[in-house]
Amino acid sequence: MEHKRLATVNGAVFGVFGHRDAAVLVRAGLQSMNHRGRYTEIVEWASGRLRHAEPRATEIVPSDDGESGHVAIGRMASREGGLPTVHTRAGSLSLMTTGQLVNAPSLERELLEAGAVLRDGTDGEILLHLLARSGQGTLINRLVDALQLARGGYACLLAAENRLVAVRDPAGIRPLFIGQLEGAVLLATESRAITTVGGGELREVLPGEMVILDEDGMTSLFPLPRANVRPCGREIVSLARADSEAFGLNCFEARRDIGRRLALESPAMVDLVSPLGRRAGPAALGMSERLGVPLYPDLFDHRSPLGDEVPLRLRSGEARIPVAAPVVRDKRVLLLHHAIGPDVPWGAAVQALKRAGAAEVHARIASPPTLFPCIYGIPLVPAAAHAPVGSTAERMREELGADTFGWLEPGHLQLAVAGNPIEFCEGCYSGRYPLVHEDLEQPPQLPLFGE
Repeated sequence: MEHKRLATVNGAVFGVFGHRDAAVLVRAGLQSMNHRGRYTEIVEWASGRLRHAEPRATEIVPSDDGESGHVAIGRMASREGGLPTVHTRAGSLSLMTTGQLVNAPSLERELLEAGAVLRDGTDGEILLHLLARSGQGTLINRLVDALQLARGGYACLLAAENRLVAVRDPAGIRPLFIGQLEGAVLLATESRAITTVGGGELREVLPGEMVILDEDGMTSLFPLPRANVRPCGREIVSLARADSEAFGLNCFEARRDIGRRLALESPAMVDLVSPLGRRAGPAALGMSERLGVPLYPDLFDHRSPLGDEVPLRLRSGEARIPVAAPVVRDKRVLLLHHAIGPDVPWGAAVQALKRAGAAEVHARIASPPTLFPCIYGIPLVPAAAHAPVGSTAERMREELGADTFGWLEPGHLQLAVAGNPIEFCEGCYSGRYPLVHEDLEQPPQLPLFGE
């Protein structure tokens, strides 16, 4: 039977080096990124060994000799997977990743053919096997050896005795930040996670950079081949918290600019703008400013499924969404969100506004429509798979019951954040990926002639 590997999807990582409450800080940092996943895994180095820390505990339980570790790493994932912790010639190691390797299937096949025993085939497990099999003499060289074979968008943290190593993929597709707290060093997927636990002195780990933290301090290396930098555009649009930084941009301001650009590309004659859920607030603000109409951020009752703390699982016709403000009567309303999909109750929201007396309801997406899967680890349901968003705006308008429907074109996303000279990865919008997954590539043609 063919083995079904578990891809490392979306998620977030948080690491701490040099703090007596390392695991406590990791737990707090991951909690601030719980919009990126449901399952938490934490490992700390204590009493000369790696041990798992209970992710739901209110405090870290000390080891038998009372010592607590000063090195800890954790991961927030969208689904459960094996925790990659192994014992090797280099000692006990734990490696956690976000993102996805595009050549993981072939790496896994090579390992299995060489006799490796894989538990679930996550990217972290594959990298640890490659590291363990490397002929290099030092832990760092073995890790470099393993990463030389890997391709994809990833950020990884490796914990070992008195050492923490962080690496970001050469294309910079997945984000990773570094900061400090009371002499300790913190690493996280989002900048806001570091500031949440009291850290400061932030900077991004650069594309292709390896940061080594040990008793000698911090060392920065660039051991991987250089690549064209293509950070994930979706981080800016929706993944990162609005109060985070990403790729040199403030996410709130970037989303506000996206809303302004959308107002230019897909305007509407309306009386007010309202976000469909709180996360669409910055883009809705930019759109209201450019259209010159008021913004009503609390148009819907947040006790309804439109609050971000509740999953958006309502679909049109399944239930009624209460409209908290009577201000929509006889008004033309523009409803804005950053996505279209089965978990966003567009139809129910449009009908709720019309029942409340809205004269017109205009729907807008503050991003390009998602037409393709993300091959770098973000779990997406392409709109093309469940809705006709890729056909015409008219057909989508009919599906939602709105008066008009519009979105941001992929090229306009880059224009909206023109202050950043870096070109974003828009693979999930356009199908053009900076690094192609080998499952999407055509099998090589056999040579017609030998040399």
